[in-house]
Amino acid sequence: MKRRDVILGLGAASTTLLGAPWLTWAQTDFPRTGSTIKYVVPFAAGGLTDVMARIVGQKLSENWKVPVVIDNRSGGNGQN
Repeated sequence: MKRRDVILGLGAASTTLLGAPWLTWAQTDFPRTGSTIKYVVPFAAGGLTDVMARIVGQKLSENWKVPVVIDNRSGGNGQN
């Protein structure tokens, strides 16, 4: 066995063992009821990106039972 294989194996095992508690500590009540989610789109309204964002926002709103607001922020060549 090579030293690299042993180090990678130990790294994978430690990641599995140490990463498991984080799964149970994760926030389970997301999104909170009564909150609003703002979905920022870095392009102008009316384009294909806006249409796709609104479709995704509608599906998120239906699944999460929380209002999703689409916020178009154009400018900066998509870099806000």
